[in-house]
Amino acid sequence: MTAAAVGACSAKAEQAHFIRALAISLLLHACLLPLKFGPAVGRSAATVPGGGVIEAVLRRAPAAPPQAEAAAAAESVLQSPAVVAISDTRKAPDTSSQPTRAEASASPQPAQTRDAPATRSEGSSTMPGGAASGASQDAIPLLPPIAPGGREPPRRPMLLAPLNFSFPPDTRLQSGRVRVRILLDDKGEIEEVRVVAAVPPGVFDHAATQVLRKGRYAPGYAGPVAVRSYLYMELTFGPGALGQQLWYAGSAFAPPDYNRR
Repeated sequence: MTAAAVGACSAKAEQAHFIRALAISLLLHACLLPLKFGPAVGRSAATVPGGGVIEAVLRRAPAAPPQAEAAAAAESVLQSPAVVAISDTRKAPDTSSQPTRAEASASPQPAQTRDAPATRSEGSSTMPGGAASGASQDAIPLLPPIAPGGREPPRRPMLLAPLNFSFPPDTRLQSGRVRVRILLDDKGEIEEVRVVAAVPPGVFDHAATQVLRKGRYAPGYAGPVAVRSYLYMELTFGPGALGQQLWYAGSAFAPPDYNRR
């Protein structure tokens, strides 16, 4: 066979391969066109093995009635984890008069002084700090309530450090209570210390004022402004270690034109 005949056969074979590849490519493109552009809008069709055709029509769902929408919304709210049942009926504390975080960080921390126990005017009561024997003569007396004489500052004056004191020497062994009013200026400095009530009178007055004069205090505040204020403290004296205690009894605004005596 000559070289010309071999070349002609090779050319025919390549042409046949080209035609076959072109036909396969056209067939594949014809199959991919529906997948690319999708079926006609609003209607789709698919063939099944049995030769049948399944047609699906896309339609807008009917609007739910208002009652059904409200029920669904209520159910979703009840199932939400953010809804918490509150059974505590206590009133939340009023934070309108609380100092801001910057004021609290800038001001020194007060000493842990407890509020004075419930007071009454008809005698004495066995309070913590009385004698271990429980005898009536060793009972810590109670004082009458402070008469309302002024408005309390939103941020009351305070004692900055605890005060430790002992039973005064050269004093007959007995129990007593003294209420002292301390006048503080706008820097927390003491202007006046005065005994306003004592049981028994005149026994522990001097010892109580000497104890409170050694303390360091912070003034009262009306918002961010420091003001002159009264601080009431009560001291209890008794024959045991628990007899010497210090209590916070109240506070009030002091007159701005108060003259130091």
